Amino acid sequence: TMAPHSKGGSKGEAKVAAIQIELDVAKSRIGTLIGTSGSNLKSLQAKCNATITPPPRDSVTGTFGAVVIRGEPNDVFLGCELIDDCVEVAMAELNIFMTASRAREFDNGQTGKQAKAAAEELQCQVRVDKVSHGSYLVVDGLLEDVMSAFQHFQPFVCNELTRDSHSSKASAQEKDEDSVTIEVPIPPEHVGSVIGKQGRNIKSVLRPHKNKVQVNVETDNGVAVVTGPANRVSEVVDNLNRIISKVSSIVQQKAANKDREED
Repeated sequence: TMAPHSKGGSKGEAKVAAIQIELDVAKSRIGTLIGTSGSNLKSLQAKCNATITPPPRDSVTGTFGAVVIRGEPNDVFLGCELIDDCVEVAMAELNIFMTASRAREFDNGQTGKQAKAAAEELQCQVRVDKVSHGSYLVVDGLLEDVMSAFQHFQPFVCNELTRDSHSSKASAQEKDEDSVTIEVPIPPEHVGSVIGKQGRNIKSVLRPHKNKVQVNVETDNGVAVVTGPANRVSEVVDNLNRIISKVSSIVQQKAANKDREED
């Protein structure tokens, strides 16, 4: 269940803390999101009342670009849903600023441990990035899972905008790394199962790497072409091979059961 996005509040109510979510949008769809002279972007911002910042054109070097949404949680979540309806979102990254005291609560308290466990149960990855004036709580995963996980982290949210997008910085650090391409063979009859419903298996493999690794599955040839920094590609290839092995094992088991039933 996604977080609710009802707006408003009683008079004198404390201002809701601001958060930031980065959405991975396919490079080919960013133009559609922006629209002619920014018309689509302006319309989306008016509907959700959050700030939506598309990536600069020259900063999109991979398959995806990071679209950043900032504002009050309900507004940001509404913006995420509107963008997902407009252009399919691959992955999402939630950034929440925490003061030093709240970061200690998160690291050492029972509430923090429970929140992290709940997010990981949703297949989200959670980390804390420490900076001089506090820390940033970062939650990565599929958009729906990240939005569902937010409710567990609300006690740690501060009334402060989160940092600027750091995806471009991370990309810049890896730009100079040697890029490699590895082809992973997939039995043609298993391609659909390996990809998963709506690409869920491939998205899961790419989750820790965001837009730093590209996987193109050639369904006719039964090959997954993996491109990116060598260390990341190696990890993606290992995980792909595990999925292929698991799918093959399941198919073989089903075939064996069918043969026994026919005998």
